[in-house]
Amino acid sequence: MKLAVLLLSCTDTPRITDYDQPWVHRVVTDVAGYFLDQSGGRVNMEFRVLDWFGLPKTSQEWNDFGFGAGPAVSRWCRRAPASTFRRTRTSRW
Repeated sequence: MKLAVLLLSCTDTPRITDYDQPWVHRVVTDVAGYFLDQSGGRVNMEFRVLDWFGLPKTSQEWNDFGFGAGPAVSRWCRRAPASTFRRTRTSRW
């Protein structure tokens, strides 16, 4: 299973958090280990933790997407310059 971990912020909300890429990488590494153990080695989670970037959306617009956010984020990512997605910490991907 391949997973991109996106650290997102909205245009109208300041990003005030202690979560950084190394912390998120450690958490996802633990989750990947859990899935590997619980699946008896059948689920190998490969992932990449991307750096923080701001979506061109307000918090309300983001909340309005509900579970339909995936296609909207995908469309935005296709239009964003490649420099937006600097390669950072990875694990087996």
